Amino acid sequence: MDIPRSVKIRDVIKGEVADPVNVVFEIPLEEVKAVLQRDGWVEGVFEHRAELEGREPIYTAARDVVWIFVRFHIRLWPHGGVYLGNVHLDVTEALGHVGEHNVGRTYVAGLYALAGYCVEVVQLGPTEKFDGAAVKVFKCGKEERREV
Repeated sequence: MDIPRSVKIRDVIKGEVADPVNVVFEIPLEEVKAVLQRDGWVEGVFEHRAELEGREPIYTAARDVVWIFVRFHIRLWPHGGVYLGNVHLDVTEALGHVGEHNVGRTYVAGLYALAGYCVEVVQLGPTEKFDGAAVKVFKCGKEERREV
């Protein structure tokens, strides 16, 4: 399956930036949402406009860590029978924020593993600023896993 490696973000301060695709869900969207909601993630949060291949995300959510100054943030898009996304830890700074993508990816991997899903790291290919690794979440023992 051909998976895009980055998401286009229109940051109000920094202009257009590219965030990595760093999570692949091979589970139904309702299950993705349920795990996040049990962990305190909420929908309808402030975020910059984002696109994957010209499409806006179908699901976004965030979980505050330190009120609104530090939060986990996720955006998801359907793609070829799976859900692709970018998850990161937003850390507020003087002008905007910094997205810690490896921290977000690691947090989500642990969250879904604790919820009973299988998790593995897959290599989508590095970009200019990121290592190209993504977390793939799927049902354990499922015979029909997709090659990513």
